[in-house]
Order: sequence, then structure tokens, then C-alpha cells
Amino acid sequence: MRLGELLVGRGLVSIATVYAALEQQRQTGRRLGEILVDMRALTAEQLADVTSTLKSGAPKPPRTIADTGIPEAQLTLLLLKLMRYQGRSATSDIASALRLPTHVVQDLLSRVSLQKLIQPLGARAMGSLFQDIHYEPTQAGRDLAHEAFEQNQYMGPAPVPLLSFQGQIAKQTINNEFAGIEDLAPQFENIILPPRIIRKILPAINAGRTVMLYGPPGNGKTIVATRLANLFNQVIYVPYAVDIGGQIMTVFDQTLHQPVLSMTEPLLDEQPGTDRGPVAFDERWMPCKRPFCAVGADLDLSMFELQYDEAAGYYDAPLHVKGLNGSFLIDDFGRQRVSADAILSRWIMPMESRMDVLRLHTGKRISLPYDQLLILATNIDPGRLIDPVLSRRIPYKIHMEGPDEIEYRDLFLQEAAAHGLELSNEVFGLIVRALTIEHPFGLAWFQPKFLCDQIREVCRSFGIAPVITWELALEALANLHAGIDGKQTPRPGSVTPPDPARISRLAS
Repeated sequence: MRLGELLVGRGLVSIATVYAALEQQRQTGRRLGEILVDMRALTAEQLADVTSTLKSGAPKPPRTIADTGIPEAQLTLLLLKLMRYQGRSATSDIASALRLPTHVVQDLLSRVSLQKLIQPLGARAMGSLFQDIHYEPTQAGRDLAHEAFEQNQYMGPAPVPLLSFQGQIAKQTINNEFAGIEDLAPQFENIILPPRIIRKILPAINAGRTVMLYGPPGNGKTIVATRLANLFNQVIYVPYAVDIGGQIMTVFDQTLHQPVLSMTEPLLDEQPGTDRGPVAFDERWMPCKRPFCAVGADLDLSMFELQYDEAAGYYDAPLHVKGLNGSFLIDDFGRQRVSADAILSRWIMPMESRMDVLRLHTGKRISLPYDQLLILATNIDPGRLIDPVLSRRIPYKIHMEGPDEIEYRDLFLQEAAAHGLELSNEVFGLIVRALTIEHPFGLAWFQPKFLCDQIREVCRSFGIAPVITWELALEALANLHAGIDGKQTPRPGSVTPPDPARISRLAS
């Protein structure tokens, strides 16, 4: 992984700045980080933070073929497949595809060449300091590549051993993170949550255990779960693939994992012969942010099992394994095709032993450390949803309750002001009555913004004065809840505006 890519990916420097620094590096031979600090593109503290964060839990790069932890014969087959089916011939290109150090790949190529499976084509100049040797497979090598492809079509970076994957999961546990109240505030600056809920959330997140968020719809369960994932800022390492006794399981997923470096700027690679800088680790692992996985009503138990592709001959890790060392949200919990008890029964052992067991299609079982913040979000009463025995296994249950009338009024006034709308006490009282007395929907945190959005658009579309009238509010309420008749009018004398004296007493 290149330091320039990492700094760009974190937004610390621009691509143009890195190009300029790389040019200086070619001329002077100095380290890239030192040049960027001298250019005042970033501070020495920022550079130290980036490099120390990466080094603290980084897998060490292999120095030899044996250090890879993968049998030489298996690496040979992967090498031959890359050469035959992807047309890779240059040493540097093969090293890039395998994500292995160039000197390790050079050793592998030499050994495979001695077996008469490949033959050198000669060296080609790659800049003034580097000669890149090209190879092609012999007929014996092509035949062996074909046999290997028939058994296993995987042609990505060299896998890491299962033992290394197990150790890395434990090393970068989510319990290494700690969030303070000052970290929580920025994530919820656009969401109004009362202190009583925040007080419950923070310890649950720091514990890194299972959390259930429950309560009526529209009170922020899903958005809170999503924002919580942003609290984590440590770098973790995700393997492209894992070797399980000769079987391959892919793990890194571009649709899920967020690398902390740019993956779209190949020109940021160091030129051959230049100094790689202070950051060096096993590039069969991708440095990423802690992942956040989310599933909803489509969840079934098969999603927790290894996904074997019979045609390709290798496995894809299940979603919760891809999300290890991160957060896993089961949204609309209790509305899946399988019962909530069945889902929790699947998780009892991982939740308590912190170890998960997966089974290969051959019947072999493997274990992985279970390190994940599991979040269950539901609008069903937990007492009706799950068995009491299973409920006790969930250490944190947080009631995402709706606002009381005072909190609702404060929120509505804030939203009305933000939308440039006027709101009278009388109309506010009518809205509250419609939601709590005439209809059993109740008050929810999301409602004021929804209603103000709708009313503002009507006023803007028809050139109406920006005032929340009962007629406009009723139309918006009908859009919010299908059970409300948008043509109804309040009965004379049926609404009592909020008593200012009562509001003052409650607020105090």
C-alpha cells in the first residue's frame, strides 16, 4: 500500500500534491512523507498519526515464500492461472496481481521456471533504474493451469492462511475503540435525541456487545444504528481471500468495505526503484474502515453460511463474516421469513463464546473469532417478539421512545423556523390531537420535518404564504399516514391550544 494513496484516500492531501512530491522523491531519493511535510501539505503530527495507526495492527509482509503461509504448490497454480487466463507476463504485473513483494514473486518465478512450467522472454526497461523480466507458460505450464482452473477458478491476490485471519480478527477487536460523549455529538447534530437515550447508547457501543433498539416507527432506530457505525475510526485489515486447507474463501468486498486509500489512482504507485516510505505491510490485506452491514426483512438463515460457488470452485464469505470487527444491523427485526427466536438461536453461541463456527460443503468445520457489534432494530415489543430466555442474552435493550408533547413542540418550532414557516399554538394543538386522540399513531421524532417539508413545497408551488394552516397540515398528515382523511376539519371547540403555564412548569 502506497503512502500517497493513503493520504489522498483520507483527504489529507490532493492528488496533484502527491504527484509533485513524487517528482521531488525521484530527484532527491528522500522519503515521500518528509517531502510532504516540508511542502506544508500536512503536518508531522498528521503523518505520524497515519503511519502509527497503520503499523499498530498491520500484518507483516512476507519475506519468503514460506512466510506467506501458503504451500508453494498452491501459489504455483495461482501463478500459472494468472499467466494463462489473464495474460500476465511481467514480474511487476504478477507481483501486483498476487499482492506479494516483488522479491518473493521473483523467487517463485525462478522455482517455477526450473520446473519447466514457464520460460523467460527477456527483460524490458521500466524507467532508468529497473529491468522488468517477462515470462510465458510452457505447454506443460498451460496444461497444469487448465487443470487448476477446472478445479478452482479463483484468480485474485494470494490468499492468507486461516490461522492468520483468526489472529488478525482478534488483534483488531472492536473493543479497541472507545467513544466519549464528545464523539457522539457530531454524529447526531442533525438528529434530536433526548439525553436519556444518549445515556443508554454510549455504554452499549463501548461494550461492543449486542444492542436492541426498539420502539414505535419513526423514532430514529435505523438512522441511529447507521450513525453509530461512524463512531469507529480505527483502521482494520481485511484479507482479499483466505486459504482453508486448500479451499479458498473470498472476504474483501468492494460493495461493503471502505478502503482508507484510493483504489482508482494507479499513477500514485511509486515508480520502480523509488523508496516506498515508512508504511509497509502484507498487501494481501486491504486497510479499511470498520465495516457496517445491514439486512432487513429479506434475511434468512442461509445468509449466515458459507456461500459455495460450484461452478467457480471457491467460497464467498457470508455477510456477517465480511462484517467482522465492525457493525451488523438486522433492521425490522421480527419481520423476517424466519422467526426472531430462530435468528437469535443462531447467534447464541457466537454472542456468548465470542466464537463462530462455519461448515464447508465437504462437512469440515472451521471457527472464527466473533467480534462484531450486533444491532437489532424493531418496532415490536421485545416481550412479544422473543422468548424470555433468549431476551436475557441481549445485554442492552434501548427503548427508542417518541417525544412527549413539550419535546414535540420544541422540535416542531425548530423545524418550522428552519423551513421559514409560521406555526400557531392552535394549529399545533390540532396536529397533536389528530396524531394522539383521533388516530392512534402517536408522536414521533421524524414527523415535524416530514410535515414541514410537505407544507413548504405546497406553499412554494402555489405561491401561498409560508404559514402552517390547519388545511395544509391536514393534507400533509394524510400523506404521512394513510389512515387520516385529508378533507376532514376540526370540530368547533374540540381543540384546546397548549397552556403556556403548563409548558413552563413541565419545562422547568
